[in-house]
Amino acid sequence: MIAEFIVAVVSLAVSLVFFVETFSFPSVSADPGGLALFPRLFSIMTAIPAIILIARFKNQVLSKKNTEQKKTTVAKGDILKNKTFVVFLLTVLFPVILSFLGFLPACILFVFLLVKILGGSTKGALFFSIVLSGILFYVFGVLAGLRLPRGVFEAIFSQ
Repeated sequence: MIAEFIVAVVSLAVSLVFFVETFSFPSVSADPGGLALFPRLFSIMTAIPAIILIARFKNQVLSKKNTEQKKTTVAKGDILKNKTFVVFLLTVLFPVILSFLGFLPACILFVFLLVKILGGSTKGALFFSIVLSGILFYVFGVLAGLRLPRGVFEAIFSQ
């Protein structure tokens, strides 16, 4: 419950920052929405569930206060046992891992850990992560021609 509240507050804060930052984007006369349309919509679509989670948390806290007057404490280990918080933490760390390891290894690691956290088998998680990462690499790196992060393997790929 606490982890969901933390995720909601951080998501709301990030959404607000991104929404405000879109006002500094250049405007294009040919496009009525401009360059900022998609980031603004995405920020709004991220903020709405965050607000709902915060309101739900507030209602749960108020109902608990009315039913029981005990003080409860949350142990540090309890937060890390919550799958929602661990997935959120992994998602926040993904860009750092991506810049260090590069796209393909980071994507394989990220998807593998997500599947394991959500209860998948090790073999299935490994297979799924390799296949999905390979498809994503092919679509974005080969077909779309995007320059994906290479991380520490930059020297190997550049030769």
